[in-house]
Formats: sequence, C-alpha cells, structure tokens
Amino acid sequence: GTDKGIYMSSNSGSSWTDISNGLPKYKPYFAIELKDNILFAANYSRGIYKTANNGTNWYRCENGLNDLLINKFLVYGSYIFAASLGGGVYVTVNYGENWYPKNTGFQGHCVYTMMNNGTMLYAGTQGGGVYYSNNGSTWINLSSGLASTIVYSIINANSSLFAGTYGGIFKSTNNGNNWYGVNNGLLDSVTLSLTSNGTSVFAG
Repeated sequence: GTDKGIYMSSNSGSSWTDISNGLPKYKPYFAIELKDNILFAANYSRGIYKTANNGTNWYRCENGLNDLLINKFLVYGSYIFAASLGGGVYVTVNYGENWYPKNTGFQGHCVYTMMNNGTMLYAGTQGGGVYYSNNGSTWINLSSGLASTIVYSIINANSSLFAGTYGGIFKSTNNGNNWYGVNNGLLDSVTLSLTSNGTSVFAG
C-alpha cells in the first residue's frame, strides 16, 4: 500500500504491478489485508475498498463506518476488525458489506493497532494504552506499567507480549496484566512497528 495506489508482486518482489484500477490515488493506503482471496484496502480518509480479482475491479465497502480513517485490519476467524483513527474498532461478518462498532469499554477511540493471541484480542490506542477483549464486545484496559499510553504496535513473541509505544518497548509475561520496559540499546524510543522471527524480536 502506497500513496499512489496498491501494488502486487507475484515473484517475491523482483517486480511490482499497479493493481489500483479505479482507486483514489495521492492519499496513502495505511492498511491492506487478505481474507478468503478477497483483498481489502483502506485509503486515508476515502474509506475501505475490496477486490476479489487481484485489483481488476474494486468496490467500496464501508456501510456502517462513522470513521473512514482506518489504521489496521485484523482477520479473526470469520470476522474482520478495522481499527480506526477516531471511531474505535469496527467489525464485519460479511466481507465488508456492513460494519458494526465494537467499542464498549474504550476510553480513547483512536486505535492504532490490533492483534490476537488465540482467543484474546488486543488493541493499542492513542492515550489509552492497551486494551483486551475476548470477543471484541467489551474491552478492558491493561496498561499497568506502561510509561507511554500511545501504543503503535503489539505482537506475541516467545510466550510474551511486546508493545511498541511512543516511549519505548514494553514486555508482558502475563497476558498484558503488567508491563515493564525493555529498551536497553535503543537510540530512539518511538517504536512504530514490531515483528519477530523465532527468538528474535525486531523494532522499527
């Protein structure tokens, strides 16, 4: 996803093809996600689009959304969750034809990221820290120990949770009930992205 459209590579990145036929351009695509061979793309301020034929045709699918600024998608079983900049979390059960808010318990409705660890759902927010839910209906705040409540990324790695925040990286070994900093060696505390490979954790 770029600010000039959506691109696809079928040869592990050796070359890229523009598949954004008919999509708005010159606004960034912050989130793209694939579910059951249907690709979803969220354009900054222009809403959600989907394609079932690798971008030959795109369709808007945002009925029920009150906020078109989507930061991230999360596929969870038969659901697709959408984390929005100002409207909290939305969910669809019919491939984006209808979206429903799932915000009970949220104090701050700017959601930067979502992830699941088995049946547990986690959301990282602007100013509210980390929230937990077992199905998305009700959210519980789990921010004890977080020095920064601006959370950009959450991952599960090595039987622990890691949160990338505006004030560094924090780790939890008890499903988010308590967090502690793990920042030795970091020269920049603003951590926008986390991922893992085996026992290694990478921070951007």
